[in-house]
Amino acid sequence: MNNSKIANLNILIISAVIICFEILSTRISSVIFVQNFAFIILSLSILGLGCGGVYSFYKIKPDETKIENRKIFSLFIFLTGISLILFILVVIFLSITNQFIYFFLLFIPFFFAGIIYSEFFKNFANSGFKIYASDLIGAALGSAGSIFIFSLFNAANAVLLLALVLFVSAISFLSINKKRKILFSIGLFLLGIGLTGFGEK
Repeated sequence: MNNSKIANLNILIISAVIICFEILSTRISSVIFVQNFAFIILSLSILGLGCGGVYSFYKIKPDETKIENRKIFSLFIFLTGISLILFILVVIFLSITNQFIYFFLLFIPFFFAGIIYSEFFKNFANSGFKIYASDLIGAALGSAGSIFIFSLFNAANAVLLLALVLFVSAISFLSINKKRKILFSIGLFLLGIGLTGFGEK
């Protein structure tokens, strides 16, 4: 699979995960806070994506080497997954519901996602329409997929599953042996299945 196809597939996955997380976090917010607070999630997501794009423009310089670009993609996709886990650990498992901490933790995944989107469009400018199409398809799949996730998992396990998907996406950019990639992905997938056993639905 060439770089363009890998980029299209991964932007689809990332968009699906981000929109699904946005819907999940809206549900979590409506339970923890009064219902009106849930609608601030949309504003936070737009703010985070915008700030991430600005950060990418000013702080991450274009690199001609494909290896460095792949490392950047992998790093920020991985950090997005870590930020999802951090959010759910602090909010659900540690029961920290301070509004400022809560919304700051929500901001972080969208910030990293904004960097990822910006880097994809920056490095694949010639096929930007394909990236945009993949983004829209991913968002549609994420919206529909959230319905099934709600019916299968509780909020904590659903977010952990989304983080797992991002980790697999990040692995696809690593320049390691294909067999090791596959084995590592399977290991993460099995770990994700194990995590879904925790908590009550």
